[in-house]
Amino acid sequence: MFMKKGKIMAVEELDPPFFSIVVACYNRRDCVSNCLFSVMRQEFSDWEMVVVDDASADGSADVVAEIASRDRRISLVRLPENLGPAGARNRAICVSRGRFILILDSDDRLADGALGTIAGFIERNGGFRYYLFAVSDMLERYREFGLPADGRVAELNYRDWLSGRVAGDFTHVVERDVILRHPFDEELRIYEDFFPCYKETQVQLFCGAVAAERDRFRADSVTREACFYRRRAWTARKMQEMRFLNACGDDVFAVSGLDGVSPHLENLFLSSLLDGDRDAWETAEKLAAKYGFRKCALLAFVKAARLRAPFSVAVAACSYLKNRLLYR
Repeated sequence: MFMKKGKIMAVEELDPPFFSIVVACYNRRDCVSNCLFSVMRQEFSDWEMVVVDDASADGSADVVAEIASRDRRISLVRLPENLGPAGARNRAICVSRGRFILILDSDDRLADGALGTIAGFIERNGGFRYYLFAVSDMLERYREFGLPADGRVAELNYRDWLSGRVAGDFTHVVERDVILRHPFDEELRIYEDFFPCYKETQVQLFCGAVAAERDRFRADSVTREACFYRRRAWTARKMQEMRFLNACGDDVFAVSGLDGVSPHLENLFLSSLLDGDRDAWETAEKLAAKYGFRKCALLAFVKAARLRAPFSVAVAACSYLKNRLLYR
């Protein structure tokens, strides 16, 4: 495996499995075995599982190694230093061989019969390169977006994601070639960015059948929301929104106008404020001017006040902005 011009390249092998199940693991000794066993219990057998231990300090890798010794379809990659979920997943995808990549968190479990359900669904609904399946704790959220949560099907497209008509967490099943061309941004250690894959595939097929079961009561859950209000999460949110607006801002504006762009601008202003990053704030100013949304900074101050942002940060930002035209 090697990197070339920013894209992950991998050596093709004969007789690839239908699925490569990719798991990034960091300090999950207490639950990673449940994740692995949930895959091993599946009746559908044409799969491989690539677990990348992200320099765990609790012996997680030893747990995985012991289980992998019982099933040759499971492989373990040990990283010498912590790269975060994005880096670990990229390493796993790089050594995978399957036709489809299925991304599974180390504290999640595949639902009973999930692989057979997914494989059968793909065979019946060919022609797509990106499939999404339900996770157990998101069913109500799917209903809010008008998505079926009972095994029925909905066709989604890139415009749906850009406009915000669809959002939330899913079980992602993506053709390997697609995701190889769009590796996860390893500077984003909390957030995931599937938009490049949405853009390439243009159309995705969602099935409301539950594929993954999740426990979000853990304080250290892999899910983004669990750590959203920590300082490091504001840094990640800032980077995510800046990259999103630079890559997709014009597409969002073309589809939804200012209504689509403004939430991302507000988040960029807010995260820049809370992270104390003046350069990012200046970038947000330029983008706000580009899209004609000059009151965006004021909305960020309101949100910061609601979140009880540090007073010194707010005062510094107010001083910096006092002679600017963002309040017009």
